[in-house]
Amino acid sequence: MEIISFREIPEVSLEEASILKNEKRYYATQRISEEQPSNFPLPWRTEARPLDSRELAEYIGGKIEDKSTDKLTSNEIKKEQTSLTQSHFPLMIKEGYLEEYESRSQAKQVRPTEKFDNLKQIIPPELDYSDRIGDKLKYGDFFKVLSNERQRFLVSYTKHSNQPSLREAATLLTSYEEDVDQSEVDSTDRKRIYTSLKYSNRIPDAVLRINSENLIDEGEDLDLVSSALKESYGLQMSSLYGVKEFLTP
Repeated sequence: MEIISFREIPEVSLEEASILKNEKRYYATQRISEEQPSNFPLPWRTEARPLDSRELAEYIGGKIEDKSTDKLTSNEIKKEQTSLTQSHFPLMIKEGYLEEYESRSQAKQVRPTEKFDNLKQIIPPELDYSDRIGDKLKYGDFFKVLSNERQRFLVSYTKHSNQPSLREAATLLTSYEEDVDQSEVDSTDRKRIYTSLKYSNRIPDAVLRINSENLIDEGEDLDLVSSALKESYGLQMSSLYGVKEFLTP
């Protein structure tokens, strides 16, 4: 499904993005959200409907394999169920989004906590992980970018700077991480972070393009390609590294 205009979403925290960047956790969140009432009366948890791992495994398997649930093999369902119970449930329980629900069912059951509502507000029920928002950016890639601190900085810096360059971005980030004034930034430290921004923390070209016309003095211009991220309220995270403070005359 192609999304023509980007849907404004609440600001996405680093922790929330880290949960939703994984396709299986994304669909688990989407399925759990569908089963909850739109407005929870108090006490909140007594109204939350528990779901078991098999039910969620069937939903996730159908989405990933692009099949109806009745076409999934038992091995496909078992694979997703094992992944949920051994990896994804424990993480979401640890971070406080889900809690275990005791029942007589053989399949492990969970139900959302009040904190889960933060995730529910971020994921539109009609939007798949691989759908595109506004331009070439996949919705899943949106969370992958937001789940990395340096990538968040790089996009936020590019968004707020009049003439963004990779050299200046590396200088600002080095200044912040080493807790030194920009004029005191060590060239070796800056080179290390510059290299990390360009290669290790590489952002998809659909989000940000590095124009490598001047590799000798590291003066590449940065171009925020994604119109979705240019307009998104969800990217107001400049305070993470004090970008506005750095760029204010």
